[in-house]
Amino acid sequence: MLKVKSFMANNQAILNEGDKVIFQSYNSVIAVVEGDKVSLSKDYRFSKTTIKYVCKFFDVASIKEIDARVESGEYLIDIDNNGQKINFNM
Repeated sequence: MLKVKSFMANNQAILNEGDKVIFQSYNSVIAVVEGDKVSLSKDYRFSKTTIKYVCKFFDVASIKEIDARVESGEYLIDIDNNGQKINFNM
């Protein structure tokens, strides 16, 4: 069951679903953390506001830190805005 853990600001929420922690901005899922696996939407840099709260969610000073983790493969861009896995093997 999906439960609101907290609101970071209007339209910026952290949700829990079982062992998943989800960051949602407006109606879009931006990040899903499940254990040590991090999945991002391609829209994690959608706007200055989204970037601000992505950084707060991951407790980093700059979006460049998130970009570096994406580049290294530590964080994957593999979910759509509904939080569903994207199948790249079509």
